[in-house]
Amino acid sequence: MSTVIHHQHLRKRIHEKYEQYPHPVRHKRILDKLIYVVGIVQPMTILPQVYNIWFLHEAGGISVFTFTSFAFFDLVWIYYGIIHKEHPIILMYCMWAVLNSSIAVGALLYG
Repeated sequence: MSTVIHHQHLRKRIHEKYEQYPHPVRHKRILDKLIYVVGIVQPMTILPQVYNIWFLHEAGGISVFTFTSFAFFDLVWIYYGIIHKEHPIILMYCMWAVLNSSIAVGALLYG
């Protein structure tokens, strides 16, 4: 992260009475780092479904409406993350949006 952006984010937190970042309490500091790991790993849990659809061409039982809805709601979360400048939310829901959209399109093609 560039120092300018980091500095602005730090000033925002101080100005708006947010907790200090990185947090001085050890378990909160670990949680701050853990959320980035979760934001990357959690969307990967759907990769087996993506594999079944795009490589094995098996989309039986997949609801196009459900995954299209998921993709739409992911966009709302992305917008929320951008507005609040929360990088873990932006990262995680960008990944979810790509994966949910690919499942919806795959279900249309192979379902």
